Amino acid sequence: MKKTVTRTYYFDGELLGTADFVRDQQYVRDVFIAQNAALLSAGVVDGLAGSVSNRTVMIGPGLAIDARGFPIIVPSPISLDVAADPAGGLFNLTIAYSDSIQSKTPKDKLRANHTIVEQPLLALSPAAAQAAVTTAIVLGTVKVDGATVTFTNDGRQFARLKLAPPTAAAQPPAPQPGPAQPQLSPDAPVTIKGPLTVGDPLTGTAVPVSAPLVAQIDFTQRKDSHAAASFGFSSGASASGTLAIGKAGAAGEFVFLELSHNGTAVWSIDQDGTVHTASDARLKRDIADIDNALLSVSRLRPVSFRAQGGALRIGVLAQDLEHVLPQSVRTEASGVKSVAYGDLIGVLVKAVQEMARRIDALEQQLSERDAAPDKDPIP
Repeated sequence: MKKTVTRTYYFDGELLGTADFVRDQQYVRDVFIAQNAALLSAGVVDGLAGSVSNRTVMIGPGLAIDARGFPIIVPSPISLDVAADPAGGLFNLTIAYSDSIQSKTPKDKLRANHTIVEQPLLALSPAAAQAAVTTAIVLGTVKVDGATVTFTNDGRQFARLKLAPPTAAAQPPAPQPGPAQPQLSPDAPVTIKGPLTVGDPLTGTAVPVSAPLVAQIDFTQRKDSHAAASFGFSSGASASGTLAIGKAGAAGEFVFLELSHNGTAVWSIDQDGTVHTASDARLKRDIADIDNALLSVSRLRPVSFRAQGGALRIGVLAQDLEHVLPQSVRTEASGVKSVAYGDLIGVLVKAVQEMARRIDALEQQLSERDAAPDKDPIP
């Protein structure tokens, strides 16, 4: 980069020459390449995919940045004919910046067209040779074996975002003992160890495996779930599940979380904290009325307790409920028991109904007794 960056100062009545306009052109280029060099390492930014037809290597449209920060723009496919020499071996296919000035186009032609054309150059260099300091970008490897020419992406040079190191004042506090956390690196991808994977949805015929994460910035962009983020599993054709985060509800409300099974929403929590659980009759089978609900409720043992977090709670103990409503208690593989508190709603409603019928019967008996004449009136 130049020691100074200058641009032309314009004013009314000024007599402008070629140098004045070239200075402005150069100013824009200087700023542009300085930004590129500061933000990106040399390599392919987008596209520039390769293919081979007979002995011609084709490179598709794309963009690369060289070590100086120069953009190498390929707006339409370009090609390189592999001649009989080199006779064989492995070669790096490179691309470098060039234009009609660097390619020694005669000045009279440049003046006639009033145009400088950028002309990226493809070249082959021996892959085994020690790479010299160059501004060329490696696009892949060309193998020449007699009349056969093949191209692979081996050795392809990609541009990476440069992250400035933090200043001493911005250093984070010393980490506390605990599990290692993934760290960002300017030149290396982030690796997260654990069951979370990122990629396309997973499928299988056995039990569900680690679920992939699919995230979008705007939930309106996901046409399948309309969610800001979602992840799920698919186990063959028999079972699938999805957890959606940040979803537009059917009534226009905002849904924080929604769980779906085989495409049907089974549980969700709205923006106001309202919880919805699927209870459609079409999703149920073996429907039967509850008997002796009042007796079951009388055998329950409501308790207050402190959870492991120290908060005071009210509920029931799974071991107690298991003796009354065993179908509402689940035992995990670890032996820890959990309670389906939603099941208690149906039992409580039926118990209230049974109690209401008893009260109605008692009130009827009292009413009939009060209406009957005294058999032994007082004289």
